[in-house]
Amino acid sequence: RTRYKSSGNLMAISYHTESSIPIRFQAAIGFTYGEKHNCGGTIYLANVSQPYLLQAPDVDGDGHYEPLLSCDWLLLAPDGYQIRAQFNKLDIQNCSDCNCDVLKITDGEIEAENSWSSKYCSSSAASPNTASWREKISSKGSLLVHFSSDASVELSGFQLSVTSFPSPCGSSVKHATKELQVLQSPGMDGSQVEGRVRCLWTIMVGSRGTGLLRLHFTHFDLGEPCHTNYLEINERPVIPTFLFDRPRRFSINSFYGNRDKTHKLCGSQKTDFTIANSNVQLVLETTHATSHLGFKLEYSMKGCSENLTAPYGRIVSRKSLQASEDVCLIRIQTAAHNATISLFFNSFFCSSRSYGSTSVDNKMIIYDGSNDRAQELASICSSLLPNPIFSSGPSLYIKFQSTNQMGT
Repeated sequence: RTRYKSSGNLMAISYHTESSIPIRFQAAIGFTYGEKHNCGGTIYLANVSQPYLLQAPDVDGDGHYEPLLSCDWLLLAPDGYQIRAQFNKLDIQNCSDCNCDVLKITDGEIEAENSWSSKYCSSSAASPNTASWREKISSKGSLLVHFSSDASVELSGFQLSVTSFPSPCGSSVKHATKELQVLQSPGMDGSQVEGRVRCLWTIMVGSRGTGLLRLHFTHFDLGEPCHTNYLEINERPVIPTFLFDRPRRFSINSFYGNRDKTHKLCGSQKTDFTIANSNVQLVLETTHATSHLGFKLEYSMKGCSENLTAPYGRIVSRKSLQASEDVCLIRIQTAAHNATISLFFNSFFCSSRSYGSTSVDNKMIIYDGSNDRAQELASICSSLLPNPIFSSGPSLYIKFQSTNQMGT
């Protein structure tokens, strides 16, 4: 279903059809108040010295909002600012399926995949008395508020106290390079941060979408509880341009996967990430941002060869290797001499087919030791998921080579 709303009190509908093809349509027409009666509009918070009060329209002054409302407010703050909306009152028709009267607050100017959205269809007495419920903070400088009512029950409505404030999150877009860069949560530099904090950052990889992004946490402790203090890391695949420069022998979705990956970290659980071919979004929610509660993250673009010493982690290859980098060497070394290493595959694709006159020699070789002179445990090139690999000691050495960027 599609909804259209006029900007004034007039709307024209034109219907055209060919006589040979009968087409019918049905539409419901309703009437609502407009911006002149405080039902919707764009509100700029740049020069507001005190909170802006946003509330349901009560045109006749009887203490109740009007029936058949459909109001949309867009709240905008200057660049580098965020918006905080706090409930002073919520008293709308209690309807569990939200098909009666509903208030909806969305992060951003439109409802996007990476934005949060909250619905309210009850009174404050029947709703959770928590800070995250009564206070909403935008990730950037915009909030969208929608309120609609039916014709059955009208109560005293809602009132939001809306303010803008300088964002403690800094720039929301970061560009990864080979140089090591640092991203840290608000308050880690010793500055004072009050109240709840919500930050959204995007780390951009190379335009070809074939880079490896390394995320290394030097500090991570968000405190408790986890449902209000957490960091989400969202991988969003980038389709490299070379896939469109030649005929494809496989689908984009089968090569890249058609779903984003989300990792949620909380408490003091710290792990490093190597992320291939993806822009990365980080979403931070915290109720106590201080110099010791938060995170500090180092990030950079990296080559495919690396030494791993963490007790656990994840290895991701590029979707294609560059001509100057046709071999990846990965050494895994545990700190404990009596420990062993387990390698489990979540996905694997390696093609040994030749394309025209181009010969292909793609394979992964795994050695039971710290170099390629150790015993060979496996030599793999297949579209099937390999069996787990187990070392006999504290080291494992992986050599991944490719002579054709379409086949790995």
